[in-house]
Amino acid sequence: MFARALSMLALGLTAAAPALAQAPAPAQEWPAVELAPGVVFAADGSVEIEAGPGGVPVVTFWRPVLFREESKYPVGGRMDCRVVAATQGYSDAAFDLEATYEAEKSQRKREGHIEEDRARAYDGDVRELDIITRRRKPHDHHVLSYIAIKRDTQLVQIRRNCSFVHGYEVGTVDYLAYVNRYTGLRIAAPKTPSES
Repeated sequence: MFARALSMLALGLTAAAPALAQAPAPAQEWPAVELAPGVVFAADGSVEIEAGPGGVPVVTFWRPVLFREESKYPVGGRMDCRVVAATQGYSDAAFDLEATYEAEKSQRKREGHIEEDRARAYDGDVRELDIITRRRKPHDHHVLSYIAIKRDTQLVQIRRNCSFVHGYEVGTVDYLAYVNRYTGLRIAAPKTPSES
């Protein structure tokens, strides 16, 4: 069921309503949802939970964004994100985010995604691989994040898919910077056996 929910994240949201954005609120004030024990998704905008395929909870988030913020003629758009998480037993294969993405890459291509860039942040027990793509029809951009958190014998897997709906006049934009600006994960240190 989780795999089906993860594949659903590859589908971009198409609703668009251009609007102006503001600077993000302080991160400690963002609405937050616990994805797994000790792992919280927080974002500056509208955060909700809905039932995904097979009843897997899907966290949704959206907010208006403003591209070309310093321009005399700013361009409005919308950022939509869907986030799912699951906990499973640890395995080296599941912790290999590059291999996981490569296995799903052909499906993304069939859906019209053209890869533009990748970013990796590997830090001990936490790994994140961000894939930045664009599509021609509909004209939008996506940041698909594969995140894995090793916790003793368990592995928390998270997929975050953020879509940016906008017109053709936006130009070159660092979409990953917007994802990092308006969303984040809070990861608490796992409890020791004596604390459990």
